[in-house]
Amino acid sequence: RITTTTPESKKEGGKIVGIDVARDVADKKENAKKGTLKVVIKFENTGPVMVRCTGKVDILDKNGETVYTGEYKRVVCYPGAFRNIKVPILKDLAPGDYIAQTILDYKGENLVAGEALFEIKDKNE
Repeated sequence: RITTTTPESKKEGGKIVGIDVARDVADKKENAKKGTLKVVIKFENTGPVMVRCTGKVDILDKNGETVYTGEYKRVVCYPGAFRNIKVPILKDLAPGDYIAQTILDYKGENLVAGEALFEIKDKNE
């Protein structure tokens, strides 16, 4: 099978299809211990070429202040595939309401962004 590539067919495409915040199992690769809170960004590569995603996750408190920032670099996603990008929150958060915001660069025409609301419950509840 022979395929050809034109400049138009090489355009990158991607979108964030979901963001979750949850506790995860231990992960040596991410320097995270068991029970570490993680932001999971669900990215879909909608284009015909492989992309390398970079970006950051900001955790905002109820006043809109950034209380934690985590980064991810060079996460590969193949054409037509989905990728879960896991970003550990390596800080203990006080009980309360928070927003996880991400901005992802897949080297396309635009950056993509998303956010998720989550709550840290008091351990006594």
